[in-house]
Amino acid sequence: MPLGRVHILEDRSLRVESVILEDEGEYSCEADNAVGTVSASATLTVHSSPSMKTRPSDQTIELHRDAVFECGVVGNPRPSVFWSLEGNRSLLFPGARNGRFIASGTPEGRTILTLQSVTRNDSGTVAVCSAVNPAGSVIWRARLTVTSPEDHPPPIITLGPTNQTLPVKSMAVLPCSAIGSPAPVITWYRDGAPVLAGSRINISDSGTLQINDLEKRDGGLYTCVASSRSGKATWSGALRLELPTNPNIHFFRSPEPSTFPGPPSRPHTVNKTDSSVTISWTRNNKIGSSSLLGYQVELFGREPETGHVSSGSGWVVAARRVQGPTYTQHHLAPGVSYTFLVRAENSHGLSPPSPLSEPVVMTASGLTWPNGDSEEEMQLNEARASLLAGHVVELIDAQPLTSTSVKLVWEVRVQFW
Repeated sequence: MPLGRVHILEDRSLRVESVILEDEGEYSCEADNAVGTVSASATLTVHSSPSMKTRPSDQTIELHRDAVFECGVVGNPRPSVFWSLEGNRSLLFPGARNGRFIASGTPEGRTILTLQSVTRNDSGTVAVCSAVNPAGSVIWRARLTVTSPEDHPPPIITLGPTNQTLPVKSMAVLPCSAIGSPAPVITWYRDGAPVLAGSRINISDSGTLQINDLEKRDGGLYTCVASSRSGKATWSGALRLELPTNPNIHFFRSPEPSTFPGPPSRPHTVNKTDSSVTISWTRNNKIGSSSLLGYQVELFGREPETGHVSSGSGWVVAARRVQGPTYTQHHLAPGVSYTFLVRAENSHGLSPPSPLSEPVVMTASGLTWPNGDSEEEMQLNEARASLLAGHVVELIDAQPLTSTSVKLVWEVRVQFW
């Protein structure tokens, strides 16, 4: 008995207040006197409206891979869960298939919607998970975005080698770390020839090159190359080797990363014309071990429709030692998607890169985002998705008609016009 919420009334009836699922079950009443005993039983069934335990989330999937949306719903009685696509009346129950769309269930009770081998045209598809039982309904939406390696900018080298002059027989450490999607692979070259690991040469998993027991022939221009399907980035530093007894040589190693400035904030677009964009950023409070010399602005450009890289082979240095936290890039080509990043510079070197700016496409009328939506349209889409993610339909009645059909009556709680 649920103590505290159960009361026996004067007429001996039983009152259960604020029922919960755990109150469900069989209740028995017994009466006895000197002659005998009698009992009666009744079953209490508690209905609870469907509730999303696992909500389908927005998916960003590479071209030709499968997109998987997952939906977990609880309720009593067990809700009927089905999938649909926004703008399409077809319903997919677990076990059903419609072209490349497959609905399935898991042993844990979740339902899965799989879209096989996504295409460019699938981008923007909204999957809708709906659940209904006699107590109510719930609905949740998730959007699919389809990308390809050409949609991602090339890898970004966050820390690269610098010029060093070291004594023979000492050890050289040439750092190289990079980020990107997909994760880049780092390789090293000396004067254009691949550097191979050996008894004196080690390349760490993070990309750092270490050369022990330096010899004169180890000198040269070392280039770190970070490459992936999205492209590549390079960073070079010269290694000069001299005898340790040479009094005319000033030996110096790469500065410690702690001596560099901190990365600026993400650059934002503050002004634009048909062929130029002005970006602005905020400086980092970390100056490093020397005075700030300025900012280095880098850009990457690619034509969204063809994937052609318009900025050469990858990231291009657009400006060096910019004195203020604002920069205007002129002569931008129409139809090209541009992404910017910024690094701070002091006497010891360059900071790690800032977060990437939002990619922008220049058109004759000004600035748009790569998917063709204006900023206003993007905000409207986000607001609409947020609105539609709540309780939209309330089930009023469910009446079985035959062994295979049911009549449903519902009310729409949200107006879309």
